Amino acid sequence: MMYDYILAGREERYNTELRLLEKFKKPLMVLTINYPGPSKLDSTAVFIFRKAVKTIISFRFIYFISGKNPAGHYFMGVLQGDPLKIKRETVDIEEGHPLGRLFDIDVIDYPYRNISRERLKKEGRRCIVCGQDTKDCILMGRHTTAEVLEKINQMVEEYKWSMN
Repeated sequence: MMYDYILAGREERYNTELRLLEKFKKPLMVLTINYPGPSKLDSTAVFIFRKAVKTIISFRFIYFISGKNPAGHYFMGVLQGDPLKIKRETVDIEEGHPLGRLFDIDVIDYPYRNISRERLKKEGRRCIVCGQDTKDCILMGRHTTAEVLEKINQMVEEYKWSMN
C-alpha cells in the first residue's frame, strides 16, 4: 500500500547514502522522521524534523547534506569514530528527547552495515499508540494512520506546551 512516489524517494535517499559511504568510507548518520501517511512534508513533519536536526547538530560531522523528497525530509552526515559509539548516542537521543520516538536516526558503517539497536542489545522501539513492539503493530495493522497521526499531533502539542 506504499505510494510509488514515496518508494522512489526512499530509493533516491538510499542511492545518496551509498554514494556518501563510497566517497568517505566512514560512518554515516541518516536522520529521517517516523511519520505515517502519504504527506511526509506537512507543517507537523517539518517541525519534528527541525527539532531532530537541532538535537544532532552537535555531532562533529566532516560532511553533511540535508534535503527533502516525497519520502520526507532527511539529513545525512559523515562522521569520524566508532559507529557503535555513535549509534549508542543516537539511541540515547531517540529515547531521551520528548519527541525522540518520532526521530529515526540510523547509523551506517562502510561499506553498508546498518548498526541496529539489537546489535547494541537494546530493546526494539515501542508503538507510540499502545506501547507494544512497533514492528508487530505495523505488521498486524493494529492502528490506522489517523490514530498514529493523532498521537503524533498530541506529542507535538505537549512538547510545544512544555517549551513555554
